[in-house]
Amino acid sequence: MRRDEEIMTAVLEFATFTVRDGHEVALVAERDEMIEALRQAFPGLLAAWLTRRDDGTWVDVILWRARAEAETAARQVCNVEQARACRRPFLAVPFATPGHVPRHSAAPFRGPGTS
Repeated sequence: MRRDEEIMTAVLEFATFTVRDGHEVALVAERDEMIEALRQAFPGLLAAWLTRRDDGTWVDVILWRARAEAETAARQVCNVEQARACRRPFLAVPFATPGHVPRHSAAPFRGPGTS
């Protein structure tokens, strides 16, 4: 395997949003199904974390294999039934424009089986 095939430039996506009062349980309950649907539709999704800030906003952090895959997913996410974030009734502010760690700042990601 060539060295450039072993190391990928991974990208982190940060989407910040708020949830309507009383709907946090629904957000968390639907999360696993949504992430799995996204993984099926977008194989470049490597990992996902959800966190709530002290100010009550939520941050969805997604690790993508490459920026192009993250950008494709951002354009097509509403085509995935379980991930129609743009229509989720419990979101007070739909998923914001994602921010990406700039390519020059991203640390190389070594895929499974590489050293």
